[in-house]
Amino acid sequence: NVRLLASLDYALGENILIGLRAGYVFRTAPSPTFAPFHLERRLTYLFGRDAVDGNGLSPMAFFAAGVGEFDAFVPVSVTLNNVGPIPFTGTENAWLTAGPVFASAGFGLRALMANQVALTAALKFECAFGGAAGVLPGIAPEVGVQLGF
Repeated sequence: NVRLLASLDYALGENILIGLRAGYVFRTAPSPTFAPFHLERRLTYLFGRDAVDGNGLSPMAFFAAGVGEFDAFVPVSVTLNNVGPIPFTGTENAWLTAGPVFASAGFGLRALMANQVALTAALKFECAFGGAAGVLPGIAPEVGVQLGF
């Protein structure tokens, strides 16, 4: 899936952010089991002195939990024998759906670009629970822009 999220983070100090993220999930299964929305609560730790307001790069680690749809598919060959004298053979996607509950953890970098603008890039390990999959683990990249006020 592809997710477009907006987040609101609050700095508890110079290194800890707590936040809420909400958004929409694109590229879901053709018959989604859940609504294609994403909602998560996140705790982020920024390494280094004065990491929230300081200049330069800060390594970061985060943990999150929330609700959302998680899908995966694999192309499979199918043959239909009931369409005439010659069977039809083609490729279809076999979908596996999980969720709505998930947990994730990740690490990355946060670059403070200006007084109140930061860019983030991270690698996230996630696991969705429920649905037809029962448990669906995954790894996903994440990029973002943070605006402070």
